[in-house]
Amino acid sequence: VQGTMSGAGKSLLCAALCLALAGCTPAGEAYPVSLGGVNITVGETTVGALLDAGYTIRALDENGVMGDVDAAAQLNANSYYSGLYLAKDGVNCAGLEVTADEAVPLSGGTVARVYVAAAEGHTLEGAAFDGVALTGLTPDVLTQHVEGCRQAENGAYELAGRDYTVRAGYENGQLVLLDMSRNYAVNG
Repeated sequence: VQGTMSGAGKSLLCAALCLALAGCTPAGEAYPVSLGGVNITVGETTVGALLDAGYTIRALDENGVMGDVDAAAQLNANSYYSGLYLAKDGVNCAGLEVTADEAVPLSGGTVARVYVAAAEGHTLEGAAFDGVALTGLTPDVLTQHVEGCRQAENGAYELAGRDYTVRAGYENGQLVLLDMSRNYAVNG
C-alpha cells in the first residue's frame, strides 16, 4: 500500500515507507522514552501530542533535503510510516515510525517506534528511558532495569517480546543507540 497525502508534506512524507498492517493486541511492556521531559510510549503516544509539546516532524525529501512535514498530511488506513524524525528548534532529537489504523492526518498517527542514535546526531542529554537518564544507562543498569534483556551475538542488548522490543547499542560501555518499538504483523 502506498501512502498518499495532500499539501506541502506530500514530497517529504512520500519517502516514508507505508505497509499494510494486521491488527494485534498489545501485551508485554512499552517502556516510555522521555525527550526534554515529554514521555513517548510506543503504541500510545500520538504525533499530535508531540506537536503540542513543541516538536516538529521532519523527513528527507526526494532530493535528500531534510524538511518539516505538514501535520495535516494524510496517512492511509492500516499503514506504517518510517523515515521520520522528531525535531525541536530545527534539530533532530530522535527517529520515529508512525502507524495509523484508519485514515487520519499525520497528527492523528500513533508512534510505533522511537530511537535515539548518537551516530545520527541525536543528543542523549535530557533523554531518558523509563525514568533512567540515557547518559547513565550502562549495560548493567539496563539489564537490571529491563528484566530479560540480554546481550545478543552482535553485541547489542535486546529484549524482544511478542509485542514490544527494546534494543540498546554500546561502544566502549557508552550508549550510542536506544530503540523502543512496538511489534506489528505485516501483511503481504
